[in-house]
This record gives sequence, structure tokens and C-alpha cells, in this order.
Amino acid sequence: VSAFFGEAVRANVWIAACVAMAGAALIVFATTANDAVEDRSIRRVEEEDGSSVFFGDALTLVGSVTWAVFVFRLSRLAPRFPKLPLATARSACMTLFVAAWFLVDTSSRSSAAPSRSRWRLDEASPPREHWLASPRALALTAFMAIGPGWACGWWQTVAQAKVSAPRAAVLTSTTPLWGAAWAFATMGETMSWVGWVGGLTIVGGTALVALER
Repeated sequence: VSAFFGEAVRANVWIAACVAMAGAALIVFATTANDAVEDRSIRRVEEEDGSSVFFGDALTLVGSVTWAVFVFRLSRLAPRFPKLPLATARSACMTLFVAAWFLVDTSSRSSAAPSRSRWRLDEASPPREHWLASPRALALTAFMAIGPGWACGWWQTVAQAKVSAPRAAVLTSTTPLWGAAWAFATMGETMSWVGWVGGLTIVGGTALVALER
């Protein structure tokens, strides 16, 4: 996106982006060491039809492109505007979009009758309870809105006032690595050696731009 709008992107940034993407792909495709979780995942995948999987992939791709545009625009706006109002406007827009998604998703789920065949391969797995009915889920949602949501959004706004969009995109590519570390610390989830190789690959890619002078 930066190159499309005429910004000069150094060769090492392109290399770092490719390396980081390869590392993220290794983490995504790494098999989990928990056989029970893996078996449940296989059953769910088998129940999905090809069209719904493709639709999910397409939405993920659109989200990735949209995020790239956001990172680019934030690098343009952050040096020109006060950080706190800019971060507040960002959070307000996110709240509106998420609220709209929540209303659409809730209405679509209420209008669609649950399919019994969806659970035929795992009778012990009933449909999940709605997250609004769980105090623990509400507390975690509030934490994520304030911590990873608002606080990290403000820090990113401050950081991108001094970091170019390509460098910021490469550095934020470490998100899968930190996600894996958080999953291990809180839920005991582990990765195979392929996943760890992917994490080290991401670190290597980000080091190419983080240590650049």
C-alpha cells in the first residue's frame, strides 16, 4: 500500500516482510501437541463445507488488506494530530463497527434454527452458551477492550508517529508469536517444533527492520 502511494520501501523491508509472513504461516500450520484439541478441530473441519471455508478465507484476506490500509493511514495521520484524540476517534469507530456487526450477527443467529447434524460427530459438544450470560466472559471482554484494545491502540498511535507504515507492519507481524506465548501461559496450549521455527523466523524478520539505522 505504501509503495502504491509513492513511498520508497527499502529492499530489506520487503525481505523482512516476506520472512515474517513465512514465519507466521509456519505457526498457523503447526500441529498442536494436544491430541484432544486436534481431534475436535478435525471433526469441526470435516463438518464444514468447502464454500464456507473459502468464504472465511476471503474475509480474512479482506481484513488483512484493510488492516494494511489502516496502518498506512495511521502513519500519515499520527504525526499531524494529537495522539489522544486520534486514538479516541479510532476506538469510537471500532466500537461503532463492532456494534453493527454484533447486531447483524445476533439477528442472523436468532433467525436461523440450529442444525442437529452439526453436532452429530460429537454428541458431547452442545452449542456454546451465549457470552453475555457469563460474568467471566464479560470481565475478559472488558479487559480486552481496555488493555489490548484501547491501551495498545493508543501506544500504536504514538509509535506510528515515528515509524513508517512498512516498518510498523513488519513489527506487528509478531502478533502470532505473542498469541502463541499467551495461549501457553494462560491455557497450557503448546506448538510443535514447526511452530517454534516459525516464531524464530518472525523474530529474525522483524530484527531486519527493528535494528536498522
